[in-house]
Amino acid sequence: MRVLEISMNCSNLERSLSFYEKLGFEQVGAIQSRRVESSGTETAMIARRGTAFRSLRLRAKRHEHDTLIQLVEWEGTREGGNQGLSAAQSGVSRIVLVTAHFDELSQRLRTEGIAFAADPIDVPAHKTRMLWLRDPDGVLVELVEANQDLLLRANARLAMPEMW
Repeated sequence: MRVLEISMNCSNLERSLSFYEKLGFEQVGAIQSRRVESSGTETAMIARRGTAFRSLRLRAKRHEHDTLIQLVEWEGTREGGNQGLSAAQSGVSRIVLVTAHFDELSQRLRTEGIAFAADPIDVPAHKTRMLWLRDPDGVLVELVEANQDLLLRANARLAMPEMW
């Protein structure tokens, strides 16, 4: 089994798309506007009949088999948006992305005005570096530098409990 898609609610679809494109994602699908009408969709989407939404599907560029991210903007959410979920709340609080181009990506993000939630840190035990930023709705995005050790652990499906 593998994860096919993760759906994340957002308060402004265009703003979120711009952010994730800066991270290296590309749009691969869209639902411009849909109103929940049937009881089947209503049950599956956990939405009341008559509720409208728009959504976009994204994937990392040049990685067609990676997990998709679906961004969903529900009617009426542009006014506020969440301020980021804490790890103690239900919902997505953090996503972790691995990049082989850590220096290039972190410099480009700084140049494009993306604020880091914390400065990059070295993790000598794993021969890697990490940095954190928040998406437009407050979801913590952790960027991890890919290296052979990290990739071997991921491919072997070994957890890194000593990091947490």
